Amino acid sequence: MKKLLLLSALLIFACSSDDNDSLFMITNNTNEDFIITHISFMGYEFSDLNIQYGESQTYNLSDGLSVGSSNININIGYFCDTNVWNSTFNIDLIEGSTTSYEFIPCASISPYCIGVCLEQI
Repeated sequence: MKKLLLLSALLIFACSSDDNDSLFMITNNTNEDFIITHISFMGYEFSDLNIQYGESQTYNLSDGLSVGSSNININIGYFCDTNVWNSTFNIDLIEGSTTSYEFIPCASISPYCIGVCLEQI
């Protein structure tokens, strides 16, 4: 009986998920010339990335967010035309859910490698 109780407890804890996790997902929808290599914001640092065109990556923000975290500066480092570039954007994060953004080209901005935007999806 003791083993059955222990097994039941282990299954409950192993199968339960934290529905309050805050997740940040980024998708690289620029083009083949761009590779996301670095993301940092609010004390989070994701380095040595290789997010290529058409790929997404999701990050668990387990260290927490402020409720209603808005207008947060996010820095994205990327390769373009064999050079390293950095762009800073303002984003809003939603606590307890997945906040998704696309890294996309902006037609109105030039030159080519700095003509990128971050758009919430």
